Amino acid sequence: MAIRYVCKKGTDECLEKVCHPVTVFDRRLKRLVNDLKDTLEDEQGVGLAAPQIGTLRRLFVVNYEGEMKE
Repeated sequence: MAIRYVCKKGTDECLEKVCHPVTVFDRRLKRLVNDLKDTLEDEQGVGLAAPQIGTLRRLFVVNYEGEMKE
C-alpha cells in the first residue's frame, strides 16, 4: 500500500496524545493495517503502532520471526 513517515519522540506531538479505540473494521482499517505493515518492513523493525505513523488509533502490527502478524 504505502510507506508512511514514522514520527519521532520529542518532535511529533501525536505520540503524546490519547488514541481512540478501534470500533469499526472496514476497508479504511484494512488500508491502515497494510500501511503499517509496509512501513514496518521498510524500517526493518519488529513492531509499529498506528500513532507512530500519525494515526491516533489503538492498533499495532508485529513482525514475529519474519512473518507479519496483525
